Amino acid sequence: MDVIKRLSVSLFILLNGCFYETNVVEEKAYVKAKSDKAIYATFDALQKLKRLQPNKFVIEFEQVTEAKTKLKLSEQALLNNDFFTAFNLSQESLLLFKSNEAKKVLIKSGKNLVHLIKSQYRVKQAFLDKPVNLNGQLNKLLSQDIADWNLIDVNSLFNQLTISASNLNKSINIINESHLSLSGSEVKRWQTELTKQYEVLHKSRQYILAYSMDAAAKKLKSINSSLAQDARPLFASINPVNALNAMQPLFRKTHQEYLFYQNLMENLYLSGDKRPLYQDVLWYGPWKKLESDIFMPQKHLATYSQRANLRAKQIDNIVARYSVKRPVLTDELVSIEVLNHKFKELSRTISNISSHQAILY
Repeated sequence: MDVIKRLSVSLFILLNGCFYETNVVEEKAYVKAKSDKAIYATFDALQKLKRLQPNKFVIEFEQVTEAKTKLKLSEQALLNNDFFTAFNLSQESLLLFKSNEAKKVLIKSGKNLVHLIKSQYRVKQAFLDKPVNLNGQLNKLLSQDIADWNLIDVNSLFNQLTISASNLNKSINIINESHLSLSGSEVKRWQTELTKQYEVLHKSRQYILAYSMDAAAKKLKSINSSLAQDARPLFASINPVNALNAMQPLFRKTHQEYLFYQNLMENLYLSGDKRPLYQDVLWYGPWKKLESDIFMPQKHLATYSQRANLRAKQIDNIVARYSVKRPVLTDELVSIEVLNHKFKELSRTISNISSHQAILY
């Protein structure tokens, strides 16, 4: 009996020693794998430790398991060129366990999304310059007689629309040129929203131009017609140069009547000048020439009155080319905060991309 007892004790000590040695080996393997930031080796090591010590390393095992799951999903998203999902899942995996594998996915997907930072910057600029209460400002403007418009206020509104729409257009171009819309459905949705906001601003701008142009055209055509009628007997009876000199007081008087509209149109032109986005400034050259032909004719003096219909037709052609309906502003987002709230996940992702810029460029 004593022999059996001694053998049992010896066997227990031997097994316990083997168990201890196994634990030490596996714990060392876990520490090394964790130090190497190798998630799969860390997972395997923890799995073995869990079998040896079920109540130990529970939290670590759960975290690494979840991190590994997110990593696998991010790797699959990366294979599918869904860079948005890949970046977010790899980021979540890294928060649970800082692995080289997840960092690799984050860098590769992040490099494809980094232009979102530039795109968002342009959006922020657009909303900074965007008119406050656009619908209210338009309603106030259109409720007044155009001759009572404050040109400083009109120019300010038009300039704000020009700059903000231009910035939104640049943001959309960055998305297109970088193929960001292909990187995930959330980015595609954001691009659609930005396009919608651009249309609100751009069409409001176009409408102010069209509305102003229509009013200026009516005034210009009326003066063109009256001057042609007054000039007809003069040009028919005396030398064209003398007739032109005789018409100067009337030219000056009618030009003074038109001066408000001339200033209005010039202000609108200058607001869009030197901005490649706005090809609608091309109207100004022909318009300026028509003004000159009416108030300061230098050519075709003998046929000044006969050419009145041609000038009127040219004015109508310009107006028709830029005529637009008043935009519906129900889609307008009033601030960048509203936009960011609508795209919380995207805003958070761009913020995370910004925090990793050092390894993405």
